[in-house]
Amino acid sequence: MQHIALLVLVLVVVTPSAVTQAATVTTLTVGFESPDFAIGAIGGNPPYSAGQGGWGGYSAGAISDAQAHGGTQSLRAGGSLTLGATHSLDPANQGDYPSASVTFPTGYASDWWVQAWVRVDSGGAGARLAMPSWGWYLQISGAGTPSLESAIPGQPPASLPSLGSSVLDRWVLVQMAHDSTADDCGQGIAGRCIDFSIRGDDVDFAFSRYYTASGPLSQYLMLTGDAFWDDVAASSGAPPALVPLPGAAWLFASALALLGRQRRRVA
Repeated sequence: MQHIALLVLVLVVVTPSAVTQAATVTTLTVGFESPDFAIGAIGGNPPYSAGQGGWGGYSAGAISDAQAHGGTQSLRAGGSLTLGATHSLDPANQGDYPSASVTFPTGYASDWWVQAWVRVDSGGAGARLAMPSWGWYLQISGAGTPSLESAIPGQPPASLPSLGSSVLDRWVLVQMAHDSTADDCGQGIAGRCIDFSIRGDDVDFAFSRYYTASGPLSQYLMLTGDAFWDDVAASSGAPPALVPLPGAAWLFASALALLGRQRRRVA
């Protein structure tokens, strides 16, 4: 009981503004704000040409001020789960899609993470954060059910419980993170487990996925679906130590995550 009381006291005195990310070299960070982004089509059509901020691909997406997580603008995806705004993960070519001379290090021995805030439309196609061509896809359906897929052979989609309205028509943070030294999946092999999480005002959900083989290294980050996307970041270093959630939910969800993370983890 004394340990729990101490933990709560520590969380109370650490405010969201005091939370910082772990030291890392950021590969990509974007909030879709002006002057770098203007309201209207993000461009990139025909395929594989550069649009606003280096985003391209098969995209009908647009910069919008109808919704925003931070600032006043966000990216409205094109409506399809398979076609969306795509950006190079090569830090040397951030504004020159589709050039990707350096692949994003997503092998067994690499530490990396990607995250984004997303507002998924209920009843729509859902939303997907994807990392082609290596092959991890974190998705939320239009009914609020998360799923995890991979293009790596032998990695079928993960079956996860529905989160319902807690992840629909509101901003939630989705994240994929890989620790090359950790063995969170209990398989006894370091670097073979990826941690996924979905966090928001009414949700704090985490799960891990063991993978048996490494696919090709990722070159791009893709945002798709019936959704708004904002405050997107990716790095080849250590993941953020803590990510503040909106309002009072930050304190509550942080306490739950520290006290009972394993209880909510689905292998």
